[in-house]
Amino acid sequence: MENHWRLTNQMDYLFQARLIKKHYSPINQKWDHDHCSFCTEKFYNIDQVGYCTEDEYYWICDGCFHGFKDMFKWTVVNEEG
Repeated sequence: MENHWRLTNQMDYLFQARLIKKHYSPINQKWDHDHCSFCTEKFYNIDQVGYCTEDEYYWICDGCFHGFKDMFKWTVVNEEG
């Protein structure tokens, strides 16, 4: 999968990342959406659930999370409940 179209340079900033599974919320109120760091799926609705870095800067959709979790060795440290 190393040559997959969704892979660019995410290893530089998402390898072994600690992630939180949560409902989307923008970190900057001037933004109306974010994108999955892999497939660019839009996160724009608070009903959408995905995985984000602890600083909530990078978002990963459910499909990309499950497709790349082993390669990137992610740890889910918290799940919104």
